[in-house]
Amino acid sequence: MAVRGFSFFGKSLSRVAGEKCCPYGQNGQPLSKEYIIEFLKNSGEQLKYWRPNENFTMLTHSWYFKNYLQAAGFVLEVAKLDSNNILKQTPNMYIMKKEVLRIELTTTVLGGLSHADLSLAAQISLLPGKEYSLTPIFDEKNFRRELRMQMLENKN
Repeated sequence: MAVRGFSFFGKSLSRVAGEKCCPYGQNGQPLSKEYIIEFLKNSGEQLKYWRPNENFTMLTHSWYFKNYLQAAGFVLEVAKLDSNNILKQTPNMYIMKKEVLRIELTTTVLGGLSHADLSLAAQISLLPGKEYSLTPIFDEKNFRRELRMQMLENKN
């Protein structure tokens, strides 16, 4: 006989020690600021361009693109990745200023980041952005200056 959880004031509780049932395995809590900082630091080049927001509830990555259709193709690839995930993380994806693609990851149910967000960020980073003519950028506001600096570095 399977043990089932029960609902208590809109929260799902397990029968084991009254802990919240959480499909993310985090007991209903988002990842801590310290964990996110350590994870991003240890991930090296792979997650280099992913940035947490000021209260560490969201990860953001931006790219510059030359061709709108190729950027849309990349968004489609991200959507395919998302559809293959068990937890169905749904990233927010924006095409802004006709040249910048931004992807935001967060777990709304937890009110912050989950391990699934970090996993999806790693999977997105492995997608071949160069095939879609995407250039990763840190600063959306000054991306043109950043691109010029990258071009100068590549020439040297």
